Amino acid sequence: MNISINLRVLSPIAAILISFLSSCGSSSVDESYQFEYKVIPSVINDDAGRIEYLSARFWDNIPWNDTNIVIKIVQLQKPFADYLQILSSGSLSSAAESLGKLAEQCANSSRNIQEPFTELFEQSLYDPNSSYKNEELYIRVAEGFLRGKNLIPGARERFNFQLTTLRKNRIGTISEDFTIITSKGREINLHSFVSPYTLLFFYEPECKSCNTDKEYITDSKVFLNAGKIIKIVAVYTGTDLAVWEAHSGTFPENWEVGHDKENMIVNESIYDRRASPSIYILDKNKKVILKDANAYEAEAFIAENIIKQPLQ
Repeated sequence: MNISINLRVLSPIAAILISFLSSCGSSSVDESYQFEYKVIPSVINDDAGRIEYLSARFWDNIPWNDTNIVIKIVQLQKPFADYLQILSSGSLSSAAESLGKLAEQCANSSRNIQEPFTELFEQSLYDPNSSYKNEELYIRVAEGFLRGKNLIPGARERFNFQLTTLRKNRIGTISEDFTIITSKGREINLHSFVSPYTLLFFYEPECKSCNTDKEYITDSKVFLNAGKIIKIVAVYTGTDLAVWEAHSGTFPENWEVGHDKENMIVNESIYDRRASPSIYILDKNKKVILKDANAYEAEAFIAENIIKQPLQ
Protein backbone atom coordinates (compact mmCIF):
# COMPACT_ATOMS: atom_id res chain seq x y z
CA MET A 1 0.00 0.00 0.00
CA ASN A 2 1.52 3.30 -1.10
CA ILE A 3 -0.84 5.74 0.61
CA SER A 4 -0.13 6.59 4.23
CA ILE A 5 -3.70 6.32 5.43
CA ASN A 6 -4.59 4.11 8.37
CA LEU A 7 -7.34 1.86 7.04
CA ARG A 8 -7.60 -0.65 9.85
CA VAL A 9 -11.27 0.09 10.40
CA LEU A 10 -12.17 -0.76 6.83
CA SER A 11 -12.83 -4.16 5.31
CA PRO A 12 -10.17 -5.95 3.21
CA ILE A 13 -9.88 -4.83 -0.40
CA ALA A 14 -10.51 -8.33 -1.80
CA ALA A 15 -13.87 -8.54 -0.09
CA ILE A 16 -14.86 -5.12 -1.38
CA LEU A 17 -13.93 -6.01 -4.95
CA ILE A 18 -16.00 -9.21 -4.78
CA SER A 19 -19.02 -7.20 -3.65
CA PHE A 20 -18.70 -4.91 -6.67
CA LEU A 21 -18.57 -7.91 -9.00
CA SER A 22 -21.68 -9.60 -7.71
CA SER A 23 -24.12 -6.90 -6.75
CA CYS A 24 -25.75 -3.75 -7.97
CA GLY A 25 -27.12 -3.07 -4.52
CA SER A 26 -27.28 0.12 -2.55
CA SER A 27 -26.17 1.51 0.75
CA SER A 28 -28.62 3.57 2.75
CA VAL A 29 -29.95 4.31 6.21
CA ASP A 30 -32.76 6.49 4.86
CA GLU A 31 -35.25 5.64 2.13
CA SER A 32 -35.10 9.19 0.77
CA TYR A 33 -31.80 8.42 -0.97
CA GLN A 34 -29.94 5.23 -1.77
CA PHE A 35 -26.37 5.18 -2.98
CA GLU A 36 -25.90 2.79 -5.89
CA TYR A 37 -22.54 1.07 -6.15
CA LYS A 38 -20.98 0.62 -9.55
CA VAL A 39 -20.79 -2.94 -10.84
CA ILE A 40 -17.44 -3.94 -12.32
CA PRO A 41 -17.83 -5.25 -15.90
CA SER A 42 -17.18 -8.98 -16.09
CA VAL A 43 -14.52 -8.46 -18.77
CA ILE A 44 -12.26 -6.83 -16.15
CA ASN A 45 -10.90 -9.92 -14.44
CA ASP A 46 -7.82 -8.75 -12.53
CA ASP A 47 -7.62 -6.79 -9.28
CA ALA A 48 -5.46 -4.02 -10.73
CA GLY A 49 -7.99 -3.40 -13.49
CA ARG A 50 -10.89 -3.48 -11.06
CA ILE A 51 -9.19 -0.98 -8.75
CA GLU A 52 -8.46 1.32 -11.68
CA TYR A 53 -12.07 1.08 -12.89
CA LEU A 54 -13.58 1.81 -9.47
CA SER A 55 -11.13 4.65 -8.75
CA ALA A 56 -12.40 6.41 -11.87
CA ARG A 57 -16.08 5.38 -11.87
CA PHE A 58 -17.03 4.91 -8.21
CA TRP A 59 -19.30 7.96 -8.02
CA ASP A 60 -20.90 7.74 -11.48
CA ASN A 61 -24.32 6.99 -10.01
CA ILE A 62 -24.48 10.17 -7.93
CA PRO A 63 -27.17 12.45 -9.45
CA TRP A 64 -24.73 15.34 -9.82
CA ASN A 65 -27.11 17.61 -11.74
CA ASP A 66 -30.19 17.02 -9.58
CA THR A 67 -30.81 20.26 -7.68
CA ASN A 68 -33.68 18.75 -5.67
CA ILE A 69 -31.91 15.69 -4.30
CA VAL A 70 -31.22 15.64 -0.55
CA ILE A 71 -28.24 13.53 0.48
CA LYS A 72 -27.20 13.28 4.12
CA ILE A 73 -23.62 12.66 5.15
CA VAL A 74 -24.56 9.46 6.99
CA GLN A 75 -25.79 8.02 3.69
CA LEU A 76 -22.35 8.45 2.12
CA GLN A 77 -20.09 7.44 5.01
CA LYS A 78 -19.89 3.72 4.17
CA PRO A 79 -19.41 4.28 0.40
CA PHE A 80 -16.77 6.93 1.12
CA ALA A 81 -14.89 4.54 3.41
CA ASP A 82 -15.00 1.87 0.69
CA TYR A 83 -13.74 4.43 -1.82
CA LEU A 84 -10.74 5.30 0.38
CA GLN A 85 -9.99 1.61 0.78
CA ILE A 86 -9.93 1.18 -2.99
CA LEU A 87 -7.67 4.21 -3.48
CA SER A 88 -5.29 2.90 -0.82
CA SER A 89 -4.55 -0.12 -3.00
CA GLY A 90 -3.12 2.05 -5.76
CA SER A 91 -0.42 4.69 -5.93
CA LEU A 92 -0.41 8.03 -4.14
CA SER A 93 -0.45 9.87 -7.46
CA SER A 94 -3.49 7.99 -8.77
CA ALA A 95 -5.34 8.55 -5.49
CA ALA A 96 -4.52 12.27 -5.60
CA GLU A 97 -5.77 12.50 -9.18
CA SER A 98 -9.02 10.68 -8.38
CA LEU A 99 -9.70 12.76 -5.28
CA GLY A 100 -8.95 16.03 -7.10
CA LYS A 101 -11.38 15.17 -9.89
CA LEU A 102 -14.07 14.17 -7.40
CA ALA A 103 -13.63 17.43 -5.47
CA GLU A 104 -13.92 19.49 -8.64
CA GLN A 105 -17.05 17.60 -9.63
CA CYS A 106 -18.49 18.27 -6.18
CA ALA A 107 -17.71 21.98 -6.53
CA ASN A 108 -19.69 22.09 -9.77
CA SER A 109 -22.74 20.36 -8.26
CA SER A 110 -25.66 21.57 -6.17
CA ARG A 111 -25.32 22.59 -2.54
CA ASN A 112 -27.24 19.51 -1.37
CA ILE A 113 -24.53 17.27 -2.85
CA GLN A 114 -21.55 19.52 -2.22
CA GLU A 115 -22.11 19.94 1.51
CA PRO A 116 -22.00 16.26 2.59
CA PHE A 117 -18.96 15.57 0.41
CA THR A 118 -17.14 18.62 1.78
CA GLU A 119 -17.75 17.39 5.31
CA LEU A 120 -16.61 13.86 4.46
CA PHE A 121 -13.38 15.09 2.90
CA GLU A 122 -12.61 17.24 5.94
CA GLN A 123 -13.53 14.55 8.47
CA SER A 124 -11.45 11.86 6.78
CA LEU A 125 -8.37 13.53 5.26
CA TYR A 126 -8.05 16.87 7.11
CA ASP A 127 -9.20 16.26 10.69
CA PRO A 128 -6.05 15.82 12.84
CA ASN A 129 -7.74 13.04 14.81
CA SER A 130 -8.82 11.03 11.77
CA SER A 131 -7.31 7.61 11.13
CA TYR A 132 -7.24 8.46 7.42
CA LYS A 133 -5.62 11.91 7.69
CA ASN A 134 -3.34 12.69 4.76
CA GLU A 135 -2.39 16.31 4.15
CA GLU A 136 -0.92 15.75 0.69
CA LEU A 137 -4.15 14.18 -0.52
CA TYR A 138 -6.24 16.88 1.12
CA ILE A 139 -4.21 19.54 -0.68
CA ARG A 140 -5.35 17.98 -3.96
CA VAL A 141 -8.92 17.94 -2.66
CA ALA A 142 -8.85 21.63 -1.73
CA GLU A 143 -7.28 22.51 -5.08
CA GLY A 144 -10.03 20.54 -6.82
CA PHE A 145 -12.78 22.39 -4.99
CA LEU A 146 -11.18 25.73 -5.82
CA ARG A 147 -11.29 24.85 -9.53
CA GLY A 148 -15.06 24.48 -9.29
CA LYS A 149 -17.55 27.03 -10.56
CA ASN A 150 -20.32 26.60 -8.01
CA LEU A 151 -18.74 26.64 -4.55
CA ILE A 152 -21.14 27.23 -1.68
CA PRO A 153 -20.78 30.56 0.20
CA GLY A 154 -17.73 30.69 2.43
CA ALA A 155 -16.14 27.55 0.97
CA ARG A 156 -13.57 29.34 -1.17
CA GLU A 157 -12.24 31.29 1.80
CA ARG A 158 -12.09 28.13 3.94
CA PHE A 159 -10.24 26.07 1.32
CA ASN A 160 -7.80 28.91 0.64
CA PHE A 161 -7.03 29.19 4.36
CA GLN A 162 -6.55 25.43 4.66
CA LEU A 163 -4.23 25.38 1.65
CA THR A 164 -2.14 28.24 3.00
CA THR A 165 -1.64 26.36 6.27
CA LEU A 166 -1.03 22.94 4.73
CA ARG A 167 1.55 24.24 2.28
CA LYS A 168 3.75 25.41 5.15
CA ASN A 169 6.36 22.97 6.44
CA ARG A 170 5.51 20.32 3.86
CA ILE A 171 7.69 17.25 3.83
CA GLY A 172 10.79 18.00 1.79
CA THR A 173 10.76 21.74 2.52
CA ILE A 174 12.79 23.78 5.03
CA SER A 175 10.89 24.25 8.28
CA GLU A 176 9.75 27.68 9.43
CA ASP A 177 12.13 29.19 11.96
CA PHE A 178 11.02 30.77 15.24
CA THR A 179 12.53 31.84 18.54
CA ILE A 180 12.29 29.73 21.69
CA ILE A 181 12.72 30.81 25.30
CA THR A 182 13.92 27.73 27.15
CA SER A 183 13.07 26.72 30.70
CA LYS A 184 16.61 27.81 31.64
CA GLY A 185 16.01 31.30 30.25
CA ARG A 186 18.07 30.83 27.10
CA GLU A 187 16.86 32.40 23.85
CA ILE A 188 17.52 30.32 20.73
CA ASN A 189 16.16 29.95 17.21
CA LEU A 190 14.98 26.54 16.06
CA HIS A 191 17.43 26.59 13.17
CA SER A 192 20.32 27.19 15.59
CA PHE A 193 20.16 23.69 17.05
CA VAL A 194 23.05 21.64 15.69
CA SER A 195 22.13 17.99 15.39
CA PRO A 196 21.81 15.34 12.67
CA TYR A 197 18.07 15.36 13.42
CA THR A 198 15.72 17.55 15.43
CA LEU A 199 12.40 16.34 16.82
CA LEU A 200 9.90 19.12 17.48
CA PHE A 201 7.35 18.17 20.12
CA PHE A 202 4.53 20.74 20.18
CA TYR A 203 2.45 20.30 23.31
CA GLU A 204 0.07 21.76 25.88
CA PRO A 205 1.10 21.45 29.56
CA GLU A 206 -2.21 19.98 30.78
CA CYS A 207 -2.89 17.81 27.71
CA LYS A 208 -3.30 14.12 28.65
CA SER A 209 -2.32 12.90 25.19
CA CYS A 210 0.80 15.04 25.33
CA ASN A 211 1.84 13.50 28.63
CA THR A 212 1.09 10.01 27.30
CA ASP A 213 3.26 10.60 24.23
CA LYS A 214 6.02 12.16 26.35
CA GLU A 215 6.13 9.07 28.57
CA TYR A 216 6.04 6.78 25.55
CA ILE A 217 9.02 8.53 24.00
CA THR A 218 10.91 8.40 27.30
CA ASP A 219 10.36 4.63 27.63
CA SER A 220 10.92 3.74 23.97
CA LYS A 221 14.08 1.78 23.09
CA VAL A 222 13.96 3.26 19.61
CA PHE A 223 14.17 6.82 20.93
CA LEU A 224 16.84 5.72 23.41
CA ASN A 225 18.97 4.22 20.63
CA ALA A 226 18.55 7.36 18.54
CA GLY A 227 19.31 9.68 21.44
CA LYS A 228 22.77 10.67 20.25
CA ILE A 229 21.60 11.81 16.83
CA ILE A 230 18.15 13.29 17.58
CA LYS A 231 17.73 16.51 19.54
CA ILE A 232 14.27 16.67 21.11
CA VAL A 233 12.81 20.16 21.47
CA ALA A 234 9.48 20.46 23.32
CA VAL A 235 7.68 23.71 22.53
CA TYR A 236 4.61 25.22 24.17
CA THR A 237 2.76 27.52 21.76
CA GLY A 238 0.24 29.01 24.16
CA THR A 239 0.32 32.13 26.30
CA ASP A 240 -0.21 30.85 29.88
CA LEU A 241 3.43 30.97 30.87
CA ALA A 242 2.70 30.33 34.54
CA VAL A 243 1.18 26.96 33.70
CA TRP A 244 4.02 26.24 31.26
CA GLU A 245 6.67 27.06 33.86
CA ALA A 246 4.99 24.85 36.46
CA HIS A 247 5.11 21.87 34.07
CA SER A 248 8.44 22.50 32.35
CA GLY A 249 10.36 20.52 34.94
CA THR A 250 8.45 17.30 34.17
CA PHE A 251 10.45 16.63 30.98
CA PRO A 252 13.61 14.51 30.75
CA GLU A 253 16.81 16.48 31.35
CA ASN A 254 18.13 15.82 27.86
CA TRP A 255 15.10 17.48 26.24
CA GLU A 256 15.19 21.17 25.40
CA VAL A 257 11.95 22.63 26.77
CA GLY A 258 10.69 26.08 25.83
CA HIS A 259 7.90 28.31 24.65
CA ASP A 260 7.39 30.32 21.49
CA LYS A 261 8.86 33.72 22.35
CA GLU A 262 6.70 35.89 20.08
CA ASN A 263 3.68 33.58 19.66
CA MET A 264 4.50 33.45 15.96
CA ILE A 265 3.44 29.82 15.61
CA VAL A 266 -0.18 30.57 16.47
CA ASN A 267 -0.52 34.23 15.53
CA GLU A 268 1.04 33.81 12.09
CA SER A 269 -0.02 30.16 11.63
CA ILE A 270 3.50 29.14 10.68
CA TYR A 271 2.81 25.62 11.97
CA ASP A 272 -0.49 23.74 11.97
CA ARG A 273 -1.43 23.52 15.65
CA ARG A 274 -4.82 21.86 15.41
CA ALA A 275 -3.57 18.72 17.18
CA SER A 276 -1.71 18.24 20.45
CA PRO A 277 0.77 16.74 20.65
CA SER A 278 2.20 17.29 17.19
CA ILE A 279 5.60 15.92 16.24
CA TYR A 280 7.86 17.06 13.42
CA ILE A 281 11.23 15.54 12.56
CA LEU A 282 13.81 17.70 10.77
CA ASP A 283 17.10 16.67 9.20
CA LYS A 284 20.42 18.43 9.83
CA ASN A 285 19.46 21.23 7.42
CA LYS A 286 16.08 21.64 9.18
CA LYS A 287 14.23 20.11 6.25
CA VAL A 288 10.95 18.49 7.28
CA ILE A 289 11.06 14.70 6.92
CA LEU A 290 8.07 13.85 9.15
CA LYS A 291 5.13 16.14 9.76
CA ASP A 292 2.39 16.33 12.38
CA ALA A 293 2.82 12.80 13.75
CA ASN A 294 2.19 11.21 17.14
CA ALA A 295 4.78 9.35 19.23
CA TYR A 296 3.96 5.95 17.75
CA GLU A 297 4.26 7.20 14.18
CA ALA A 298 7.49 9.01 15.00
CA GLU A 299 8.92 5.88 16.60
CA ALA A 300 8.11 3.78 13.52
CA PHE A 301 9.61 6.45 11.24
CA ILE A 302 12.84 6.64 13.24
CA ALA A 303 13.18 2.86 13.40
CA GLU A 304 12.74 2.47 9.65
CA ASN A 305 14.43 5.56 8.27
CA ILE A 306 17.01 6.77 10.79
CA ILE A 307 18.42 3.98 12.96
CA LYS A 308 17.36 1.23 10.53
CA GLN A 309 16.22 -1.10 13.29
CA PRO A 310 12.90 -2.96 13.06
CA LEU A 311 10.38 -2.39 15.82
CA GLN A 312 10.21 -5.23 18.33
